[in-house]
Amino acid sequence: MDVAFLSLPEHKPAGIGARELATVPLVLVVSAAHPLAQRGEVALADLAGGALRGLPAGLRQPRGGRPGVRGGRRTPGGTGSARHRHGAALVRHGLGIAFLPAFAVARTPGLHVLDVDGTMLRCSMHLGTSSTRRPSSALRALLDLVDLHVIVL
Repeated sequence: MDVAFLSLPEHKPAGIGARELATVPLVLVVSAAHPLAQRGEVALADLAGGALRGLPAGLRQPRGGRPGVRGGRRTPGGTGSARHRHGAALVRHGLGIAFLPAFAVARTPGLHVLDVDGTMLRCSMHLGTSSTRRPSSALRALLDLVDLHVIVL
């Protein structure tokens, strides 16, 4: 594999070169029928014991904070927009709650977005390549286009 779209932790694994494409805010979503849907804001402690769906590996919290929820169960997810659509569908059907990119839940009926008290989470997306292998000419051309056209926000 020459290239992949990745959500990486703050410290990328050895052997991976990565170009950041975007950093997006994450929002906490529950189904409209969930007991928390009546609230506008929750604390992380309020989530203990709940099933968290697909918390991304690239999850970041400002100033090195840790977003983990003691006592919560995390269900790993895949990567990409299909995972986000799948996560939103699971939440909509009452099968847990999730931190998802804001764009993944926009205009999705049956979901309620909650603010998490004192917490702003975000997820960075990267274009990953091997840092140990020389890129092919096609990959170099793609990376040049990415450098030319992608503005990291």
